[in-house]
Amino acid sequence: MFGNATITLSKNNLFNSNSATQTSTRSELERKMARKQLMMALTMDSNTLNVQLVGKLNAASASLFKEFVKSVIASNTTVRFDLAQLETLDGAGVAALVWANLQMGGSVSVANPSQSLFKKLIALNFQHLVQIENFSLAA
Repeated sequence: MFGNATITLSKNNLFNSNSATQTSTRSELERKMARKQLMMALTMDSNTLNVQLVGKLNAASASLFKEFVKSVIASNTTVRFDLAQLETLDGAGVAALVWANLQMGGSVSVANPSQSLFKKLIALNFQHLVQIENFSLAA
């Protein structure tokens, strides 16, 4: 779907790539996500869509995150959400990640959570619902 293009979702540039075309729906989604302080960078490696989450995935941004997931992810794609730059993840954000996994038939993983975020995910038994990759419990 994306080839090797990188798509950056940010305040100023939600959908911007060499081959992507902007639609009024995406422009509206761009404005909404910018207000909710959630940014994403996407890259495609073979059949895996890598989504780097930056900012806040919380009650304010979870519904827009779901809208984004619906708009760009094909049902035969594996998705890896990189949490390394995620500042905030609340219960609604966790639920949105679980929802994405359900929508993708269990082909979603999360990677690189901070130590505190990893501990929160384990306390919520998140690892039984979504695979967690590349984490460290080092102090």
